[in-house]
Amino acid sequence: MDIEWLFCSEQEATLKDVLEVEKKFGIKFPIDYIDCILENHEGYPSLNAFDYGKVKGAAFNHLLSFNQQEIDYLVQVRENIEDRLIDKVYPFADTPGGDYLCFDYRTNEANPSIVYWDHELAYEDPEEGVFFVANTFTQLLSKLYSEEE
Repeated sequence: MDIEWLFCSEQEATLKDVLEVEKKFGIKFPIDYIDCILENHEGYPSLNAFDYGKVKGAAFNHLLSFNQQEIDYLVQVRENIEDRLIDKVYPFADTPGGDYLCFDYRTNEANPSIVYWDHELAYEDPEEGVFFVANTFTQLLSKLYSEEE
């Protein structure tokens, strides 16, 4: 099934916006993610459930914003949670429960993996709050399904 991106922002993200955030974070986003964000800024995927580890049916809410005026601006989101977040892990999407999907640059700075960040577990121990989801952004998208399936 193909993913349809719903409720995308009328204010599109530009390559300049992406480069600005990359510079602030000191990272390079994967090209598959950049392509997606430029087309579907702040979008909600129509297929929004995914599995990781023993968890079935986790929810992908929407892509975080590259607009500095938005409450879910990537840089602001990371600053809000960085006391509970591991170095080299950067949120790019949220979940309905206050958790985040993140790029994990700890083992491969050129090709970050995708991890799930659990805000409750991270209060106790930031390392315990991170769970592997996929090797790439494209692989994450390929794992998405509808909860009705």
